[in-house]
Amino acid sequence: MKAASTTNNSRVITILFVLIMIPAGLYLDSLSVSLIFPWGQTLANVVMITTYLVIYKGAPRKLKKIMFYGLFIALAGEALFSLVFGMYEYRLENIPVYVPPGHAIIYACVYYFVREPIVIRNQALIEKSLMAFAIIYGVFWLFYDNDLYGFICLLGLFAIYRYNRASGLFLLVMYTVVAYLEQVGTIYGCWYWPTIAFDSWAWLPSGNPPSAISIFYFAFDVVCIKIYLRLHKNTRFRLKRFQANFNAAASE
Repeated sequence: MKAASTTNNSRVITILFVLIMIPAGLYLDSLSVSLIFPWGQTLANVVMITTYLVIYKGAPRKLKKIMFYGLFIALAGEALFSLVFGMYEYRLENIPVYVPPGHAIIYACVYYFVREPIVIRNQALIEKSLMAFAIIYGVFWLFYDNDLYGFICLLGLFAIYRYNRASGLFLLVMYTVVAYLEQVGTIYGCWYWPTIAFDSWAWLPSGNPPSAISIFYFAFDVVCIKIYLRLHKNTRFRLKRFQANFNAAASE
């Protein structure tokens, strides 16, 4: 009973943090706060690391390992996409310390959310609703802000969803959460996306942020899971069996 209570508390803390506290933390690193308080990013780092440790402590073993791997994967991805490829740029032209644990916390939020009993019972309706939102959101920004980059990423999202139906709910919830946080972060000025993809492809205009840039978060998720499965062969076998059963049921 104590373990179940701890897990329930962790789910609630994680989901509420992503929806409420991450925007509050990002505000500390915003342009407006930086004008009156120069240590906002440092404070945001402390808040994020503390929250990561709290969530990590209450997480089940599998999620703990993925959150741990995720720190290093997120750091490598941020260095590659931000500093090397110039896909986006943070306010201080660095990689804030809060970003890698933030990626892991977002993963944990979605991990918990898709396992909620009420979500499982209404999975089909939730998937249809989130898919409709993704389409409307992507088309809106395509016409409103000429966000062709985001729209192409949206088509990639559909392809991933089509061939990964067993993970469809996870993908769509991740898309929605990332779209929300990207809007918050860019509105606050914590980071920005150039008006063309990679700040060099003039033929591919981009929104700030691109509407479906969460496709790169999916790559983060896949790498974390691949590493976990590589190191845990029994889990990999169970996953393959589940996917086979799901595909067989879908084809009937």
